Amino acid sequence: MNTRNLARRSGFTLVELAVVIAILSLLGVGVYVFTDIGGRGKAVTLLNYMQQIGGALQRLRADTGCHTQRIPGLWTNAANGAGATFCGAAISDNSWRGPYLKPFSTDPTSGAGLLDGIVSGATVSIAREDGGIGQRYFLRATNVPNDIVIQVLQECNGSISSGATFDTNHCRAAAAGAASGSVDYLYDESR
Repeated sequence: MNTRNLARRSGFTLVELAVVIAILSLLGVGVYVFTDIGGRGKAVTLLNYMQQIGGALQRLRADTGCHTQRIPGLWTNAANGAGATFCGAAISDNSWRGPYLKPFSTDPTSGAGLLDGIVSGATVSIAREDGGIGQRYFLRATNVPNDIVIQVLQECNGSISSGATFDTNHCRAAAAGAASGSVDYLYDESR
């Protein structure tokens, strides 16, 4: 037997090693994605959900000139009575061109959306505060695990700074305890 051929057959080629490394890398990414280490998948889903609701709220305001205070006001105008809007007047059926969003589970008392499909026990509600150029309208997700809150800040603002404000970012957060907190998403500012 030729010793030259024997030496060539013992060991792996660089191509074979590269293929093995590539396969192991793909398996590692798959494990990371499917186990959702750090809650990134849930954070991205929560942020996307808040962005969709915010977009629907902006379309409602563009059509009616008014913001609703209750999530169901995005799919039924019956929820937009005078006491359920930020302008203090009922939204007329003539200006309402909805539904603006597909219905989902809500708390019948508060009108907050239930986020059990993303995080069990979490809710999203519509809020307003003074600031910026006049009034800031934002969505607040509450009872969100802190690891997901941190990931939402990272995805939304590009950093996990807990001191994020609406003056510099679209998202801010507050810790409400050792395990959970809230995250706010600014969707509109108006005079």
